Amino acid sequence: MTAMPQVVFMAIGLTVLTFVIAFLFRKWQRAILWAVALLLFVGTSILLGTVVLKIYENGMMNHAVLLGITLAYACSFIFIYGAEKLHKALRQNCSTSETSIAQPVQVVDEELVQRIYFLQLAVEAVSVQVAAAPIVSLPTGMARRKRMAGE
Repeated sequence: MTAMPQVVFMAIGLTVLTFVIAFLFRKWQRAILWAVALLLFVGTSILLGTVVLKIYENGMMNHAVLLGITLAYACSFIFIYGAEKLHKALRQNCSTSETSIAQPVQVVDEELVQRIYFLQLAVEAVSVQVAAAPIVSLPTGMARRKRMAGE
């Protein structure tokens, strides 16, 4: 009976440690929680199947092992539930932020709008003038050497 508090504290410690690691690596939170949940579930099932964990020992029920198995399965399901709830919350946050970005912005400062408009007109006028200017090519490489040699 003295092993039961140790099993409980170990399960609580594992849960807290997993959540801290998932919090530190936010980009992979869902993957971390799923990996730990599957590891707990499959690991406990394998240990039960290979009779490493013995619920009955010497004709008596081993309550610490039973509690450990129950806590492992419970923590596994808590991790899966937390991962999916987190994924759903992040999805909703992303979809609401996209809709708020796509909403039109009201312009308050009319003077600023007029300045930007006139600046755009000036840039277009300069670009038209530059496009109409004749293209002058500068002599480069062999052509320049031939010219210099001929002069």
